[in-house]
Amino acid sequence: TSNICSNQALCALTATIYLSLLGPVGLNEVALSTVQNSHYLFSQLTRIPSVKACSDDPFFHEFVINLGAIPPDFFTNMKRKGFIPGFSLAQYDPCYSGSLLLYTSELRTKEELDQFCTEMEECLP
Repeated sequence: TSNICSNQALCALTATIYLSLLGPVGLNEVALSTVQNSHYLFSQLTRIPSVKACSDDPFFHEFVINLGAIPPDFFTNMKRKGFIPGFSLAQYDPCYSGSLLLYTSELRTKEELDQFCTEMEECLP
């Protein structure tokens, strides 16, 4: 048998169990918490002077910000502080230089999001 088929079946089983345990109300709560966390993080990050919003389009759980020039040690410093600072989009298109794709979920607390913003501000010029 193929590992691909086994992996697909395992993913389908995992999703079935997760969704059945959540139920419709739980799934709605997860989605709402995710939207609230991502919009809170976005609003806090864009208060940092060197952070700019790349778009005012609606979003669910991921968004793009621009830091201008990303310091060379930015990713290393953020990882050292225990945070993944986002995904640099410049490696795919030079017009996204200084842009990061960020994501958050229902699993993060407001305190964790605030700490992320504090650490990011300290790592930026």
